[in-house]
Amino acid sequence: MIFKDLWTGFRGCPRPNELLKSLAVWPLACRAAHQLGTEKPVPLLLQLAHWTNVPSTIAWMIRRLGGPPYVMVVHGENLSSTWPLLKLKLDEAAETLSCTQFNANRLSAAGLRMPVVCPHGVECL
Repeated sequence: MIFKDLWTGFRGCPRPNELLKSLAVWPLACRAAHQLGTEKPVPLLLQLAHWTNVPSTIAWMIRRLGGPPYVMVVHGENLSSTWPLLKLKLDEAAETLSCTQFNANRLSAAGLRMPVVCPHGVECL
């Protein structure tokens, strides 16, 4: 199901390198999910994915493989990532944080989940 969602998420993407990056991190996500399931001295309760591209893709994959939920932090620089996959990752995130109201409004205007606005340097969770 992960590969189907990846393919759907990247359909029509003007930047095919984004799909290649996501496929390249698949082994890392599998290894991390395995380690979280077998080698955890202290249970990991939450992942923090601090970008909407590769870090959130890895966290999303780990979650899909049975790992812990993730919080996604969005930034303006990478909000241009593929919208179908971005929407899927936002929908499945336990929470979404944005460092600016501008980014939050941009996501909301695109019909995506409205994140909590948390300016840099402020603890929000």
